[in-house]
Amino acid sequence: MLSSKGFFLSMMLLCLGIVFLGEASANNFNNFQEFNNSNFQIRSVIMPNGNTKLVADINQNVYGQDLFKLKKIFNLNQMYSGFSVKKVVVVGQGEYYNYSQASLIMSGMQQGPAQTFNNLNGQSKLVFFPTQYNRTVGRGLGNLQLQVQGNALIQKIKVILEPGQFQPNPFPPTGPKPYPRNPRSPRGGNVSKTFYVSYQSYGKRSSVSLAQLVNLPGGSRGQLSMLKISSISVTASGMDQRSGYKVCEYSSCSFAERLGNYDSTKSFPLNRSSFDSVQLQLSGQVSISQITVNFTR
Repeated sequence: MLSSKGFFLSMMLLCLGIVFLGEASANNFNNFQEFNNSNFQIRSVIMPNGNTKLVADINQNVYGQDLFKLKKIFNLNQMYSGFSVKKVVVVGQGEYYNYSQASLIMSGMQQGPAQTFNNLNGQSKLVFFPTQYNRTVGRGLGNLQLQVQGNALIQKIKVILEPGQFQPNPFPPTGPKPYPRNPRSPRGGNVSKTFYVSYQSYGKRSSVSLAQLVNLPGGSRGQLSMLKISSISVTASGMDQRSGYKVCEYSSCSFAERLGNYDSTKSFPLNRSSFDSVQLQLSGQVSISQITVNFTR
């Protein structure tokens, strides 16, 4: 049997061992929790539309909650000053028995709802469109982070940058003339207006009206309803092999337009339609970023 001194010494050694083990576990957890270095392999691709695609090969397992600091990972500094963040794409896979999701954070604010990794059919592709007005590198863009919760394998992260240009305010000031009441154009001439939208379908066949896409304020819709739509141009990209859309007015539809991974713009003539009579029929995962409407008197 141990003497009282031996028993006391054994208990002291046991407590010290537990303390050291706890500190080591805490240090390992903290080191694993954040990814803010640029040691990942980064590739830069100039896309046909002039945008720049940055791709990071992550191949990192996430357990619990991890934070990827994208500004440091992609080294978004003076080299990309003036470029705006158009979208962030995450390629990964959730575990079969676990729920996992990701959120995009820009300047401390979450950009849209969190998206869930598919844990049944393998690889997932999550696409985030920043909703913040000031998203230009070097001109007010704060932090850019990807927060992942649950158990997942993050394979790639892609950041799409568009060259410096005037970014239209998505929340125009309310005033007596939010949109032109009497456009200055020759009688019988055309008037065009570009709407920057952020709409995404999720694999099922669906339809959305032009009025829903451009989300016109009530007063502005009344002003523009006096004009007829002669054509529209749609800028969109696809995220799977089934991605495509048709433009329909009343019961007549265009041929199906198939989409690739890059944004492409297609114009569709219309027969003097209105906002509510034009619909887009979508199939697969479709991301719509811009619509230009041409009006005629």
